[in-house]
Amino acid sequence: MTATIVLDRFNIYNDRDLTLNKVTETSGMVEDPPFFQIRFYVSSPYFSEDMNGNNQLARKYRRLFNKLKADFAKVNAPIFDSPDNYPTGFESLAQVDQVVKDLQKAIQSKIVIPGKIELNTIELLGNWEVYSGNEETELAQELNRQTNAEVAQWFKDNHIDPNV
Repeated sequence: MTATIVLDRFNIYNDRDLTLNKVTETSGMVEDPPFFQIRFYVSSPYFSEDMNGNNQLARKYRRLFNKLKADFAKVNAPIFDSPDNYPTGFESLAQVDQVVKDLQKAIQSKIVIPGKIELNTIELLGNWEVYSGNEETELAQELNRQTNAEVAQWFKDNHIDPNV
């Protein structure tokens, strides 16, 4: 029996167009979406090789895992979609902890086959906010007003209707 490691990486939005490349926005904030890196121990014939020679789950299990990721994103992406959704203080650390536990439970119940496909690690990559300060201060509100004005001006300058 041949065994290998299969690595899969996906972001909380399950959006293939998002990458881990850091891009600094004009606001000074770093856009680096939250990613999971999943490492499986897999025995043959439960893995295959892709066109680039990378190990991947066999087709049936890759489809199951893709469905799991899509379902998981539908539930959890809105939590991380906007800073307005973040809880204050260190409550967001508990929220991240719960999201990872939910992912682990989903993988264990839907993908893992003991002795064939086993979950090794779940790693967090990218920007996982773990503390959020008071957004109601005057300074925070002023920054919010400035940012909204900059975004509105960008839409205007680029002749884009923000409501579309």
